[in-house]
Amino acid sequence: MNARILVLALLLGAVQVHATELQPIAVLETDVRAVAHEYEGLSGLSVPRAHLGGRLPLHADAELVLVGNWRLPEAPELLDAALRFRPHADLEVIAGYWRTPLFSSVRDSFDERQPIPERSLVAGALGPGRDLGVDVHYRSANVPVAAWLHVGNGVASVVGNDNARLAVDARLDWTLGRAQFGAKGDEPLGLLLGIGGHFDPETADRAAIAGHTVTGFVWWRGPTVSGRRWAVQGHALGQWHSVQVRAEGGLAGESRSQDSDGNPSTPRVVQRAVHAWGWSAEAAWQVRGPWRHGEVWPGGDGAQVAAGTLELAGRVERLAVGRGASDVVASGAYAASAAVRWWSSARWSVALAAYRYAWDTAPVEAADVLDSWTVLGRLTVSLR
Repeated sequence: MNARILVLALLLGAVQVHATELQPIAVLETDVRAVAHEYEGLSGLSVPRAHLGGRLPLHADAELVLVGNWRLPEAPELLDAALRFRPHADLEVIAGYWRTPLFSSVRDSFDERQPIPERSLVAGALGPGRDLGVDVHYRSANVPVAAWLHVGNGVASVVGNDNARLAVDARLDWTLGRAQFGAKGDEPLGLLLGIGGHFDPETADRAAIAGHTVTGFVWWRGPTVSGRRWAVQGHALGQWHSVQVRAEGGLAGESRSQDSDGNPSTPRVVQRAVHAWGWSAEAAWQVRGPWRHGEVWPGGDGAQVAAGTLELAGRVERLAVGRGASDVVASGAYAASAAVRWWSSARWSVALAAYRYAWDTAPVEAADVLDSWTVLGRLTVSLR
């Protein structure tokens, strides 16, 4: 029997047996936006997320997860498609398309649960995001250390690799109190300190790392990069009662080469590599309601607090891109943002957020503009 048919038959059999245990996943976010310039995106109503999928338990220690982004009329986008299983109480293995370990703000919490809507500039630009591969995660309630190892394509695509070599991501954390695996969430103190790295020995031609605003606008378009790509990052999280502080930073390098004669059989001309770096610092205060705790919904549940949670947050950050090559005009941005969020224990929230950007170089759409702003109100419904 063909191997693909056999695998499909096994999966369909598991679905039929466990269909009654299917746990739906649905996330819907709707924005009301005002932007400084039309070329950065449209003001008015927008739907940044419309996630739909489910989790299917296969047995006590394994599950299938499939989630897509269904922002019609855009083409559906696959977000998560993986088998998660736990061969040991302290070990989790994820095989499939999943979030890579880098940047604790991205891996350790879902995007719709951030204190400030959307990721920081540095996490959005330097983080590999999602990848098709195998992820091994160690964490224990008895040992204050957590570790990740991911091996995959390194191209953020489910179609396949653009070369014959694999990329590697690794991360190591030290945790304490509320930030440790197995914590109950009522510990007054939580600490997390970690480092991570990404290495891809070979990549096909692609655009260099570039930052984008909360609306997705890319103000700087870098050169084409190819070959080796690496990134290192550090992160820290501190929690004291209702206050949470997070700091992250990273540095990345991308090789460059040029096909000077149009003949793919001849060696490419090596060019100077480009680098990108950045940092962010964020503080959040739960004015009322349960304290933040890992991936737990910030509003708690009905048994904890019927009135939900009120949270205030602010963030400052810096991203620099296109550095290190004399033939590339470098750029970057300073940014500051603030948000007020109310989290309902019924798994919905409302937010009001403001973002301010100061760019090092003007975007091609407006040669004399060096700053921008965005204000948005967001309604979030999250069932997972």
